[in-house]
Amino acid sequence: MNFKTLITILFCHLSFFMIGQNEVDFGIFLGYGEHGSDVHSWGRHGKMLTENSAFAWGANLKYNVKPAFGLRLNYWRSKISGEDETIELPGHLQRGFSFTSPISELSLVGEYDFLGKRRWIQKTDDSKNMEVATNTFRRMITPYIFGGIGMSFTDPEVDFNGRGNSEITNDIQNTETTNFQIPIGVGVRYDISEVIYLSAEASSRIPLTDYLEGISESANPDKNDSYQFIGLNLGFRLGANSDSDKDGISDAKDLCPDVPGLKIFSGCPDSDGDGIQDKLDSCPNVAGLTQYEGCPDTDGDGIQDSKDNCPMVAGLANLMGCPDSDGDGIEDSKDNCPNEVGVVSNNGCPEVKILDADNDGFLDNVDPCPNIAGTMNGCPDSDNDGFTDNIDPCPALKGLINGCPDTDGDGLPDNLDDCPKRAGTRSNNGCPSSTTTRPSTNVNAGLFIDDIYFDTNKSDIKSQYRYRIDEAAAYARNYPQSSLIITGHADARDTDGYNLGLSQRRAEAVYQALIKKGIDPSRLTIQYVGENKPVADNQTEEGLARNRRVEIRASNN
Repeated sequence: MNFKTLITILFCHLSFFMIGQNEVDFGIFLGYGEHGSDVHSWGRHGKMLTENSAFAWGANLKYNVKPAFGLRLNYWRSKISGEDETIELPGHLQRGFSFTSPISELSLVGEYDFLGKRRWIQKTDDSKNMEVATNTFRRMITPYIFGGIGMSFTDPEVDFNGRGNSEITNDIQNTETTNFQIPIGVGVRYDISEVIYLSAEASSRIPLTDYLEGISESANPDKNDSYQFIGLNLGFRLGANSDSDKDGISDAKDLCPDVPGLKIFSGCPDSDGDGIQDKLDSCPNVAGLTQYEGCPDTDGDGIQDSKDNCPMVAGLANLMGCPDSDGDGIEDSKDNCPNEVGVVSNNGCPEVKILDADNDGFLDNVDPCPNIAGTMNGCPDSDNDGFTDNIDPCPALKGLINGCPDTDGDGLPDNLDDCPKRAGTRSNNGCPSSTTTRPSTNVNAGLFIDDIYFDTNKSDIKSQYRYRIDEAAAYARNYPQSSLIITGHADARDTDGYNLGLSQRRAEAVYQALIKKGIDPSRLTIQYVGENKPVADNQTEEGLARNRRVEIRASNN
């Protein structure tokens, strides 16, 4: 397939596509063609412009991309000819060459119509406080320019006047019949009607080749050839009366050519029938009001539904359309007392004064014992052991372990000790066994706690051992001359360095817990030994669990 065939096929395909569009013009060109080449020149030293002109004709299709811009496919055809002996230039060699050739051109150009935007004007009607646009055509005289790319096709017959030399031989061998062209032109258009217009135009080609007439080296090889077309173009707007959406309004006047619409809206629809065309209606599927851009106000409170948090109930603008029945500034849906004026802090209900029923200085809403006067957070401590009666299992007996005494000092309070007067083990419910008994926690023997256990790799105090912290804090308060030594331990699962740091973090956790209980940090000493002082076998799960511990020992000064 040669290039000329390819261009022709492309032209036909584009033409078929453009004919299927509504915004397409078809034009017929009639005029004449003229050229400037090695054996014909016009202008100051050559012949008159029309002396070597020939009839030219053509056709074009233009797709109107915008009102002022279109893409145009052109086909032009004419004949060019020239005789060297007719050139009368001083010092010019009279070679006697002559030629004749048909010439045709396929081109694609962009056309800019300077006043094209004014050909169709939109009028608006705001009588309903909404702009309704309509298209109106007006006749105009408008100038335009165009330019693009193309291909020219020639078939020159050259008479070299019987001469023969190397230059002529090269011309014969190198003659090209298909050449790129860059057409540029100007025109003036007059609209006869909405469908027909007439334009006068002239176009030229930027010289890109020296072989339009088949002569180059044997004449003027330093000058390329060019040609021009001048004439009239009669144009027709295809589809000017077509009606794509079948709504009785031609596409040319239809602002919505693909959707059936109403004549009063220039072919645009009003789906919800509220008198506002869809393209200007913010709620095109729900009938609404003009002042709300076509959106409804169902509850009639002056706030359109799309901006109304309570669209079915009339409300206030400052509450996004929701009602406030009692006028306290709190919308009913968030007001626990919608019919009583209230305050925000009480969820819309009237403010209630909080009482102190037992007159102990602690208001009832924060008093654990609102009906019994007390000095410790509002509760009494009858035995003055630091544990208020409401949490003290032994409110009448002073004790250090959760408020209960430990007579035998084995670490179990008397109320949980099966042998309260004989030191025993926890595993034996406080009674003696074969194992060594726990040292006494009385002031003479000192305090010793060794069962604050931790999970693997953890240093946070578990809730079931908080009573041990309370026990140690109570002891420190009751014996202000004593100090507490806190020793952290770890099992043998990790490296020595890691276990040493882990035991330190466990000891520090107990240290901080005691400070929060009000114990002076100067009375607390931290020690940490890692895995170096186990109390059980690290080869068993039970032994590992017992070695993950913190001990608290009293040191009396």
